[in-house]
Amino acid sequence: MSTEFEEMAAQSQDVVGLQFYMMGELSIRRSDGGQIESLNRKEQALLCYLKVNGRSCSRRELEAMLWPHSAKSQVSLRVAINHLRQDGVDQFLDISDEAMAFNQQNHWSDVEALQYQIGQVDKNPQADLQALMHIVDQCQNDFLPGLKIASSPMFEEWKSRQQSRVEQLLIHALERLVLLCSERGDDDHAQHYAARLVNMAPWHRNGQQYLAGIKDSQGDFAQNRSDLSAAIMPAKVQVEHLDSNTDKHIRTILQSDMHPLSLANGRLLFSFHWGETVPDDEQDAFALLWKMVAGNPLALLLMGRLLRERPYLTIFMLNQQLATFQSQFVPGESEHGVTIALAVCHKGLKPSVRDVLKKIVASGWPLFTVSELSEFMQKEPFLIQDNLDHLVRLALLQKVDETHYKMPGKLLLLFQTYIYE
Repeated sequence: MSTEFEEMAAQSQDVVGLQFYMMGELSIRRSDGGQIESLNRKEQALLCYLKVNGRSCSRRELEAMLWPHSAKSQVSLRVAINHLRQDGVDQFLDISDEAMAFNQQNHWSDVEALQYQIGQVDKNPQADLQALMHIVDQCQNDFLPGLKIASSPMFEEWKSRQQSRVEQLLIHALERLVLLCSERGDDDHAQHYAARLVNMAPWHRNGQQYLAGIKDSQGDFAQNRSDLSAAIMPAKVQVEHLDSNTDKHIRTILQSDMHPLSLANGRLLFSFHWGETVPDDEQDAFALLWKMVAGNPLALLLMGRLLRERPYLTIFMLNQQLATFQSQFVPGESEHGVTIALAVCHKGLKPSVRDVLKKIVASGWPLFTVSELSEFMQKEPFLIQDNLDHLVRLALLQKVDETHYKMPGKLLLLFQTYIYE
């Protein structure tokens, strides 16, 4: 019996489309069974970029994304388009002198299928879980792991943002499967997905709580995580490596005098760290956010990165949280904008990450390592590492080198001044 996953992948034979398998080894196929195998890495990257973005992209944007340092980027893009034509892929694209886009909506991808199935289960918790289970089992934890364009930092950073998004989608899917399978008495699947959830996100409470409550053969409950070592093999945490330009950009903001930005420049900075363009229907909401944080660059960076880390948040939801904290501070207070932004970020942290942040502030160390913090907190290094990586992605911490971390001076001062419970 075919699953909904397979039915979605097997597109109608009347209108042939493309199928993108991106969560694992990349495969681009025709829905009528034909393979597309002769594409080089940049041509594959071009198609994936167009598919994931789901919009018309200008030639100038594509040239900057894939051939940033080439004096002949226009020629390189034309050569790539000619190759796509030779392979018959151009029938799926709208190509003009100015832009490119896919020309129909029946092109399928595993990322979109995962997002769709999560939405179905979120809307109706009583729905059949088979389709979501099938696609979760088919998908790996990585986005385009084998597709690397070393000559294009912009593409690698875009891919890194998509990796964060894919991880959040999978964590959300696994969380739902653990809870719903457990509620339905399907303990085997609940245990399977809980173990994968803990491997992928060791901090996750639902996976830990479920596994900690599994009865052994004598009916006794496991009392701690070490009893489950056979079921849980901690995976190596994937660290998001920022390219040098982005890292320099963050450091400049953290060390600057924080002059307020105009609405237009604030929107650019916010969008850069979010990884998305502010939608037309949220322009007014962003203007309100910009006003509440007083155009503070660091505050806008934190809010953008918070949305990037938590894709289910919206600008409207951020505004509600900002307004709550805004009422607690005196208008015109020094660092007012970044203070309420920090309050929102701090409240949105997982309890274990919040605990790590408090310990860092309390320690007063100018520089520290994972092992030092692990010993200080008496917790496993891999748990500490995951939390530190999360704080780095939010730019609440800086990674000085491959070993040492530090809290930026401005943030350290604010965290020492205000305690957000």
